[in-house]
This record gives sequence, structure tokens and C-alpha cells, in this order.
Amino acid sequence: TESVSAPVVINIFEGGAYSIDADNRKVDLIDGQSITAPLEIYTKSESDIEILYGDGSIARISSDSHINLKSASYDNGTIISRISLLSGHVWSKVVGLTTLESSWTIETPHAVATVRGTAFDSYVDDEQSEFTGSEHDVYIEMTDEETGAVIDGLGAMLGEGEQVILTKDIRKEILE
Repeated sequence: TESVSAPVVINIFEGGAYSIDADNRKVDLIDGQSITAPLEIYTKSESDIEILYGDGSIARISSDSHINLKSASYDNGTIISRISLLSGHVWSKVVGLTTLESSWTIETPHAVATVRGTAFDSYVDDEQSEFTGSEHDVYIEMTDEETGAVIDGLGAMLGEGEQVILTKDIRKEILE
């Protein structure tokens, strides 16, 4: 069998985005640029960018967002994407996870969304995390705000058109 590997690239549709280098300087990201994880990405005001994977899966990042791209690769049909959404908005379209090793995860301070070939929306600010299913199912799990670890037994499947909003007050009620 032939080895198929494809770069993960940034597409900039409007505005721009940057990362911070080891010397703590802003480095503008360039449309079509190959990127590797780990990488913190900040989108500028009135921006629309996406991270494009080799199978056509995308993570579209809106204006004034901040993500930590923890893992990003596409190799021999295996896609790995692990994004920590620190502020703002990410819309994901996952073409399909075709190998057992494949994974697509969006983490927020309040929850983790894990999917296997779907589209979904995620938003976070200081007060809440919000997830909305667009296609197929998304599994949402609550996380410990201190450690970021998933809390066993506190997960649910989110279907098409369904939404879950986890505010600090709702989390407190659930955990009591």
C-alpha cells in the first residue's frame, strides 16, 4: 500500500491570524501555510480562517478567538485533531474518522467534545461553553475546571440540532 500523508494548512478567508514565537513575538500566519502542532493561534478582529486537513476536514475559527492546536496531522487515512478552545468560536466539519487511531477533539475549560465524522459548533467565553450538533452525533463530556480531566459518568450524546450550554451555575448544580 502507498503511504499518503498531507500537510495541515491554514486558509485565511478574511482578516488574519498570528501565533506567538519562543521570543514572545507575534508571527503572522500566511494563507496556505503548512502548520504543525503544538501551536497557539489567535485570530484578529473581523477574521475568518480555517485549519484544513488532508481528507478535507476543517476547523473554522472565527474572529477574536484563541486556540491551542495540541495535535494536528493526517497520515495514511488517520486524522488527529486536538484543539483547546480558550476563547471564541470554532466550527468543525469532520469528513470521517476512518481508522481506529483517528480522533477529533475540541476541549474547553468546561467540557470536551469528541466526534467520529460529523459537523458541530463550539463556543466558549469566561462564563460558559456551548456546543451545537449539525450532523450526526457528538459526544460531550464535562471536565474538571482545575485539572481539565474528564469527569467519569458526566457525558451525553448530542444529536443533530441539539444544543448543550454549560454555565458555571449549571456545572455547580450537576456536581452537587
